[in-house]
Amino acid sequence: MNLPHSQAATRRIFIFFFFFFFFFFFFFFFFFFFFFFFFLPLIAPSPYSPDILERINNDNVVVGCFHLFPAVHSRSDLEYDVPVAKSRKILGERSLLKIIENAQELRVSSKKTAKQLSYGTGRKNTQETKHRAVARFNSFRMHSLQQADLKVSLTGEDVLRFMDSIIGVIVPNRRNKPAPNASTAAAIIQVLVEYGIFTYNRSLTPQEKARIHTWYDGAKRDGRLTTGKWAERIRVGISTLSMMSKAWLRFYVKNGTISWDITLYKLFSVVLTSALACRVGDLARSTLSYSLEYTRWQDVDITIRMDSPKSVQWKDFEAQVTLRYTKFKKDTPRNNDVVYLSPLNDESTNHICPLALMILHAMRHGLVMPPSMCPNCQQFSLELIRSSAKEEEPTSFVSSTIVSSIFTAAELFDLWLLVQGTSVNNCSNRQCRL
Repeated sequence: MNLPHSQAATRRIFIFFFFFFFFFFFFFFFFFFFFFFFFLPLIAPSPYSPDILERINNDNVVVGCFHLFPAVHSRSDLEYDVPVAKSRKILGERSLLKIIENAQELRVSSKKTAKQLSYGTGRKNTQETKHRAVARFNSFRMHSLQQADLKVSLTGEDVLRFMDSIIGVIVPNRRNKPAPNASTAAAIIQVLVEYGIFTYNRSLTPQEKARIHTWYDGAKRDGRLTTGKWAERIRVGISTLSMMSKAWLRFYVKNGTISWDITLYKLFSVVLTSALACRVGDLARSTLSYSLEYTRWQDVDITIRMDSPKSVQWKDFEAQVTLRYTKFKKDTPRNNDVVYLSPLNDESTNHICPLALMILHAMRHGLVMPPSMCPNCQQFSLELIRSSAKEEEPTSFVSSTIVSSIFTAAELFDLWLLVQGTSVNNCSNRQCRL
């Protein structure tokens, strides 16, 4: 019975001494730390001179026992703001004031533009092609796929099924061509991808692209899509052009024509396009193009060479033709192509000379002064004659430079209309005359 009592007493004594020594050493070390690190440096003289102490204080170093240890700087002390460039005036002050003044109008107009924006980029003809592809795709979704709600985003499966169906519906524009070209199918797929991003903010996934690519390759391999050029391209040289022009003129000299203006104009269009080595769309208006996007008389400058003799011949002429509406440059003003022309030296090729046909065409349409209107001149001049055109249409003229010519109208007509020795003077058909 005494043993448990003695163990409890021993335990209490052990706990008492443990806490006693613990608090004793705690207060001892606390007093030692406070005395040596805080109180003693205040009453002890510093071993450093006053100037060194000043430098230490300026460098934010603690005095006392920490003289040799610089203070730890906070990172916020080393942060800097972006400098603001000072200007003598407010940048964009005029535009800022205009935005503030027209804030309500700009809000309405910008909202209207954003809501009414429809898919379609490029020229009018290109936009029509894209709209046609989208209309076909939406019709296929509604009637074949039974998707009544077109507000739901398209999928790669829809595009694949549409392409597999449409290549059997499209009629190729080439005679006897069995299937559309592979480039046409690729262009339609690209249009549908752009349409999906624009309308639904959704692009095809990598899996959908891989499936469409597999179908595309298989369609080419199976002959459902043709590759390359279906018809072999033939380069028309000067011999072929001469043969075509002679046959054209010989036919109408023999059989007659309702209007030589139309006959000569058609020949002139082919010869000029060949001489300039350009596309037909670079000279004439493209489909659905704007009204003034074609080569006009103001784009042609006819001059005389400086080294020409006093008796200037028509072969001394030179022409500079400016092509302002070539492909990929129709929307970039002042990015023009300039082509220089000179007459052909061989008289047997007058029927394919672009300058001779150009002057004759201008003369027949009243853009030159005939000899009867210039009695003081033995030679007539190609000069600016402004027509009574409408305000929105450009004034037609041959050149901004007055050019002297040395032949009459009849001489010019005989110059190139002599085909195989046949002259207008001995032509019995009255429709052949000017």
